[in-house]
Amino acid sequence: METEDMFELCIIGDGMIGSGAAYHASKTLQGNVVIIGPGENKAEGDADIFGAWYDEGRISAIIDRTEKYAVLSAKSAARYRAIENESGISFFDNIGYLIICNAKDDSMGQAYRRTAEKMKCGRNLTFDEAVEEFPNFKLHSDQTFLFDERGGRINPRKLREAQLTVAERYGCKIIKDVAKKVRNISRNSKTEFEIETDSGLIIRSLKVLVCTGAFSYCRDILPREIQPELRPLTQTVLFWEVTEKQAAQLRGMPCVGCKYDKPGSKTWLSNTKEHFYLMPPIRYQNGKYYIKVGHAERGKDDMERLLRTPEELKNWYSSNGNQYAISFLEKTLREFFKDIKPVSTSTGVCLTTHTDDGRPIIDLIQPGFGIALGDNGCCAKSSNEIGRIAMLLVSTGQWDLEIPHELYQLDRNKILSHL
Repeated sequence: METEDMFELCIIGDGMIGSGAAYHASKTLQGNVVIIGPGENKAEGDADIFGAWYDEGRISAIIDRTEKYAVLSAKSAARYRAIENESGISFFDNIGYLIICNAKDDSMGQAYRRTAEKMKCGRNLTFDEAVEEFPNFKLHSDQTFLFDERGGRINPRKLREAQLTVAERYGCKIIKDVAKKVRNISRNSKTEFEIETDSGLIIRSLKVLVCTGAFSYCRDILPREIQPELRPLTQTVLFWEVTEKQAAQLRGMPCVGCKYDKPGSKTWLSNTKEHFYLMPPIRYQNGKYYIKVGHAERGKDDMERLLRTPEELKNWYSSNGNQYAISFLEKTLREFFKDIKPVSTSTGVCLTTHTDDGRPIIDLIQPGFGIALGDNGCCAKSSNEIGRIAMLLVSTGQWDLEIPHELYQLDRNKILSHL
């Protein structure tokens, strides 16, 4: 079955970046936009495409180790309140973000402080100031503390919903399906694209933007000769259920990121070099409150695993996570908080998609065909701006970010030649 309409832009992938692209494109292209994606799938039956947005909590932070993500995050965050007002959906809680680093080897802390200075935000805290400001944390004198007052918590489900709500209001067509194949069609000396879905629908569009993250290789949507080298890494999260009283006790708690480059600190998990992040108590869809903690060890076999096939991706979403990571996160929470004991614990899984240089790929791989891939664990906080500049690049060929486009382009020497 073929749609009657010819669209100006077809966005493949309805996650945070895709919905961000649809939010902007529907306004600038007068609604002549379609977005294709499966929505929220459960890892059962025939479903084999999933998203990294199936959650209530992600960190929003302006301060990052590199200016390349800090700028994307700042521009995204500057639109949050407008998107909330337009959609009527709240998704951002401006509770701040506390970055904790190792004072004995402060290279990572220095990187964050340099970015904070460039972005004109952030507040350095002494140990005594941090202890006074965050009395529920077990902090240590051999740590450094940087507080991003513009940071906080994003609800990724609600962010996506808000962006799609506004896009649909401006005429964007939302198709709940999976794009299976993209074909170049020449008509009247012009190139257009046919997008075939799993259900057999054929969609015609002048331009295409692919925002499919870790699942980009699961269908025939990218040109065979240009397959960006992406590394989907497993992520395990631990949920600590707390009572409503405990949640009230932690009211005002910021999001936290502990960033250690080298072992040696006499702090939680002495001699560890794993990074971790945690969120304050969040009320989830079941009405219960959970503290969420996750890891970031970037490809170490005992914590994260590289997935290479669609079967591995589906099996991961059907699993309970990595046992080593679960043990690490459980111990981290018990050593981080004062006098907070869980009612119960549970786990969750997702994926982050990494590039070799740690930057997202935002590029045209052929005229009218663009990609926005490789979140590197920073998708939620920067997704709206990534979606905007990717949409603008595909639809007009323009790049208006102050950081040069060359830093986000696909390295043609790093493609998966075996596909």
